[in-house]
Amino acid sequence: MQFSLRFLMCAIFFVCSLFSFASPGNMQGVMDTCVKDPNCSFNYDFEEHEVSNVPGLKSYVFRCFPLYAEGILTMNNGDSIYVSQGACEHFYWEASLYTKRGVSNYNSEILAFAKLFSRHMSTYNIERTFTQRGLIQPMSDPASIDIPVQDIHDYLNEFVITITLSSENVTQFKVSYYGG
Repeated sequence: MQFSLRFLMCAIFFVCSLFSFASPGNMQGVMDTCVKDPNCSFNYDFEEHEVSNVPGLKSYVFRCFPLYAEGILTMNNGDSIYVSQGACEHFYWEASLYTKRGVSNYNSEILAFAKLFSRHMSTYNIERTFTQRGLIQPMSDPASIDIPVQDIHDYLNEFVITITLSSENVTQFKVSYYGG
């Protein structure tokens, strides 16, 4: 059920992000429900200050629930970002950047995005993957590619960078993993 809710939230955010390029810039929001589940063996550590202090931020919404916290950001350049961290039974991190900008260097864009949330993104592992893999070529037609990232400490599972170009020319850069 938790995974379905998270998937639904991501789908809603993706659709909303397509329209966020024209959203008002003064929206800031916090749903202060940060009561973590006392029955969890470990909890998420994602906090509002990590969302509210992102460089280039135009507006944001931060929400937290007993099993996960999430941020929805609109950037000054028109990009939208969705980030979520969950814990308890399944520790995970997911961050997606949606942009209509014509990005010519995917590697640089993903690294710059990862550095916005460097405490969670494991940027060293991403940089190492790009060094081994080489330059990722920009897509010109709607498509999706997955780039596996190896965690040198062998803690993060299913660590993947997904790049998707939609038919509306929205590029999504997603970094996600589960902790083991």
